[in-house]
Amino acid sequence: IGLANVTTARVARKIDWQAMYTNAISAGILGMWRAHLPVTMADDRRALQVALRGCGEMPEAARMVFIEDTMNLDTLWVSPNLRDDIEAHPRLSIIDELPLTFDDQGQLQSPWKLS
Repeated sequence: IGLANVTTARVARKIDWQAMYTNAISAGILGMWRAHLPVTMADDRRALQVALRGCGEMPEAARMVFIEDTMNLDTLWVSPNLRDDIEAHPRLSIIDELPLTFDDQGQLQSPWKLS
């Protein structure tokens, strides 16, 4: 989380501060720079809007990759602007096309059931 620019309140509530601080202190000065709380938005929709605004791109031009977590990179969710790159890569393939949808609380609906 310390490398993120934007997060959600749902994620921020789950942070184990003691573990994060212990890891940061153990890593030395570079780790200390990573023990911060990024801009925290109420829900996924708002977090994505803020992140896109911070990129300086129009949302429809954004090239986004969604991952379940850093330990599970077998399946990625990518924005349409990456389709040509995916099709050109010999080790990647498109399995399905899914819309980016949010529930009534602004939570992203994903194949990984983020909760």
